[in-house]
Amino acid sequence: NESMPVEWFAVLSYEYSDTHSELHSVNYDQSRDGVGLKAGIRAAVTDRLELMVNAYEQSYGNDSLLLNGDLDGLSFELGGALQLRRNWYLTASYRTGELDYLTLPNYPSRYKLELDRDEVFMGVRWTFD
Repeated sequence: NESMPVEWFAVLSYEYSDTHSELHSVNYDQSRDGVGLKAGIRAAVTDRLELMVNAYEQSYGNDSLLLNGDLDGLSFELGGALQLRRNWYLTASYRTGELDYLTLPNYPSRYKLELDRDEVFMGVRWTFD
Protein backbone atom coordinates (compact mmCIF):
# COMPACT_ATOMS: atom_id res chain seq x y z
CA ASN A 1 0.00 0.00 0.00
CA GLU A 2 1.86 3.06 -1.29
CA SER A 3 1.02 6.37 0.38
CA MET A 4 1.67 9.93 -0.70
CA PRO A 5 4.25 11.47 1.70
CA VAL A 6 3.05 15.10 1.20
CA GLU A 7 -0.48 16.34 0.54
CA TRP A 8 -2.38 19.62 0.55
CA PHE A 9 -5.75 19.79 2.30
CA ALA A 10 -8.65 22.18 2.73
CA VAL A 11 -11.60 22.11 5.12
CA LEU A 12 -14.78 24.18 4.84
CA SER A 13 -16.89 24.04 8.00
CA TYR A 14 -20.10 25.33 9.54
CA GLU A 15 -19.36 26.86 12.95
CA TYR A 16 -21.36 28.09 15.92
CA SER A 17 -20.09 30.52 18.56
CA ASP A 18 -21.74 31.55 21.83
CA THR A 19 -19.82 34.37 23.51
CA HIS A 20 -20.13 36.51 26.60
CA SER A 21 -18.26 39.82 26.81
CA GLU A 22 -18.03 42.33 29.62
CA LEU A 23 -16.46 45.75 29.16
CA HIS A 24 -16.77 48.45 31.83
CA SER A 25 -19.88 46.82 33.37
CA VAL A 26 -21.59 46.40 29.99
CA ASN A 27 -22.50 42.76 29.38
CA TYR A 28 -22.99 41.43 25.89
CA ASP A 29 -24.15 37.90 25.06
CA GLN A 30 -24.24 36.80 21.45
CA SER A 31 -24.82 33.53 19.61
CA ARG A 32 -23.56 33.42 16.05
CA ASP A 33 -23.49 31.07 13.10
CA GLY A 34 -20.49 31.19 10.85
CA VAL A 35 -18.02 29.49 8.56
CA GLY A 36 -14.46 28.28 8.85
CA LEU A 37 -11.92 27.79 6.11
CA LYS A 38 -8.74 25.85 6.80
CA ALA A 39 -5.99 25.17 4.25
CA GLY A 40 -2.65 23.54 4.82
CA ILE A 41 -0.12 20.88 4.08
CA ARG A 42 0.70 17.64 5.85
CA ALA A 43 3.65 15.36 5.35
CA ALA A 44 4.66 11.88 6.41
CA VAL A 45 8.05 12.50 8.01
CA THR A 46 8.53 8.81 8.81
CA ASP A 47 6.35 5.72 8.49
CA ARG A 48 4.81 6.55 11.88
CA LEU A 49 4.97 10.36 12.15
CA GLU A 50 2.89 12.94 10.25
CA LEU A 51 3.36 16.71 10.61
CA MET A 52 0.88 19.38 9.55
CA VAL A 53 0.76 23.18 9.25
CA ASN A 54 -2.27 25.25 8.23
CA ALA A 55 -3.95 28.63 8.22
CA TYR A 56 -7.48 28.83 9.62
CA GLU A 57 -9.93 31.69 8.94
CA GLN A 58 -13.15 31.88 10.99
CA SER A 59 -16.03 34.31 10.48
CA TYR A 60 -19.31 34.62 12.39
CA GLY A 61 -22.41 36.78 12.05
CA ASN A 62 -23.41 39.05 9.18
CA ASP A 63 -21.34 38.63 6.01
CA SER A 64 -19.69 35.48 7.38
CA LEU A 65 -19.81 33.85 3.94
CA LEU A 66 -17.63 36.72 2.69
CA LEU A 67 -15.26 36.12 5.64
CA ASN A 68 -16.16 39.59 6.90
CA GLY A 69 -18.42 38.85 9.88
CA ASP A 70 -18.85 40.80 13.11
CA LEU A 71 -16.51 38.29 14.82
CA ASP A 72 -13.71 36.91 12.71
CA GLY A 73 -10.07 35.98 12.88
CA LEU A 74 -7.08 34.26 11.39
CA SER A 75 -5.12 31.53 13.16
CA PHE A 76 -2.12 29.38 12.34
CA GLU A 77 -1.75 25.80 13.49
CA LEU A 78 1.20 23.40 13.76
CA GLY A 79 0.57 19.79 14.71
CA GLY A 80 1.40 16.17 14.31
CA ALA A 81 0.17 12.60 14.63
CA LEU A 82 2.25 9.69 15.89
CA GLN A 83 1.07 6.17 15.02
CA LEU A 84 0.91 4.01 18.15
CA ARG A 85 -0.70 0.91 16.64
CA ARG A 86 -2.17 0.02 13.26
CA ASN A 87 -5.24 2.31 13.47
CA TRP A 88 -4.43 4.42 16.55
CA TYR A 89 -2.57 7.75 16.56
CA LEU A 90 -1.61 10.21 19.27
CA THR A 91 -2.27 13.77 18.04
CA ALA A 92 -1.12 17.17 19.26
CA SER A 93 -1.31 20.67 17.83
CA TYR A 94 -0.73 24.28 18.77
CA ARG A 95 -2.88 27.11 17.33
CA THR A 96 -2.19 30.82 17.69
CA GLY A 97 -4.10 33.75 16.28
CA GLU A 98 -6.78 36.29 17.05
CA LEU A 99 -10.49 36.91 16.93
CA ASP A 100 -11.73 40.44 16.23
CA TYR A 101 -15.07 41.88 17.36
CA LEU A 102 -16.00 44.64 14.92
CA THR A 103 -18.33 46.29 17.45
CA LEU A 104 -20.11 45.81 20.73
CA PRO A 105 -23.55 47.25 19.87
CA ASN A 106 -24.67 48.21 23.38
CA TYR A 107 -21.40 49.89 24.42
CA PRO A 108 -21.50 53.73 24.29
CA SER A 109 -18.78 53.99 21.63
CA ARG A 110 -18.17 51.67 18.68
CA TYR A 111 -15.17 49.62 19.86
CA LYS A 112 -13.19 47.12 17.84
CA LEU A 113 -11.75 44.46 20.16
CA GLU A 114 -8.93 42.08 19.37
CA LEU A 115 -8.74 38.83 21.31
CA ASP A 116 -5.38 37.08 21.06
CA ARG A 117 -5.48 33.36 21.68
CA ASP A 118 -3.13 30.43 22.05
CA GLU A 119 -4.63 26.93 22.12
CA VAL A 120 -3.15 23.47 22.62
CA PHE A 121 -5.00 20.35 21.47
CA MET A 122 -4.15 16.75 22.36
CA GLY A 123 -6.07 13.63 21.48
CA VAL A 124 -6.23 10.26 19.83
CA ARG A 125 -7.25 9.45 16.28
CA TRP A 126 -8.62 6.18 15.00
CA THR A 127 -8.56 5.51 11.27
CA PHE A 128 -10.77 3.25 9.18
CA ASP A 129 -9.21 0.64 6.91
